[in-house]
Amino acid sequence: MNISVYYSSITGNTRKLAAYVSEELRLAGYDVELLESLDAVKKRNICEQEPDVTILAFWCRRSGLDDLSAELLSRWTGRKIIGIGTIGGNVKGSYGERVRENVIKEIEQENACLGVGICQGSVDLKRIERRRHLPKESKHYVSPEKYRRVLRTQGHPDQEDLDSMVSFALKILRDLHTC
Repeated sequence: MNISVYYSSITGNTRKLAAYVSEELRLAGYDVELLESLDAVKKRNICEQEPDVTILAFWCRRSGLDDLSAELLSRWTGRKIIGIGTIGGNVKGSYGERVRENVIKEIEQENACLGVGICQGSVDLKRIERRRHLPKESKHYVSPEKYRRVLRTQGHPDQEDLDSMVSFALKILRDLHTC
C-alpha cells in the first residue's frame, strides 16, 4: 500500500508527529512518502500519482485544520484520508472532540475520511506570554490557571502521544487492508 503523509507545522510538533508516524509505517512494511504541505501547495500539481491512502498531519487552529492543511485539502477529491493532529488544548475533553468532529467534516466535503486522531502538542510560550499581561476583561487574557495548563503541554508530543498516533493509523490501515 502506498501512503503519502503531508504535514503543516509552525512549532515542530506536527513535523515530529508526521516524521515518526511515517518511519513507523515504513517499518511496518508500507511504502510511505513524507511531504511538507507548504511544498505540496507551491507545486500546484500536488502529486503525479495519487496514493492509496493520504495521511494529513495538521495542527489545530480555531477548532479545525490549520490554514495550510485546509488549503491542501481543498485541492483533493476522492482520496482516502486519515487525519492525525496536534492540539494545545485538552485532547480528551469536549474541545478535543469538537476538533475531531470539525476535521472529519472538512475532510468529508470532497474525500473519504478513514478517521481522525489527535494528540497533545505543546503551546508556544512566546505566543501565550504577552496574553498573560492583558486586562482580565480581554477575551484573549490568559489566566494563571490556563497558563499552568499551557505549561503542562511542554514536551508534547511525547513518546506516548507519538505511539498512540502510530497505533491509530496502523489499525485503520490494517482494517482497510482486510476489507
